[in-house]
Amino acid sequence: MTSESKFRVFIAFKVDQKVTQVADDVIQHLKAAYQEGFRAVKPSGFHITLVYWGDIERGLMLSINKKITDVCDLPPY
Repeated sequence: MTSESKFRVFIAFKVDQKVTQVADDVIQHLKAAYQEGFRAVKPSGFHITLVYWGDIERGLMLSINKKITDVCDLPPY
């Protein structure tokens, strides 16, 4: 593997880490908002779209949307 290829892999890894962190932060904010007694979003059509240079794996997006749907479908406390 050339040094340029290694650099690209490193950048892709760092971008993936950042996207995952942003998604986790959004999920935590949604949970906190829900626990405060109001719905931050409607449960029937909220999706996060994350766009960056490169490919976002389908599994990551499905996982994010599933977590958000699960949070939004919780009964009120």
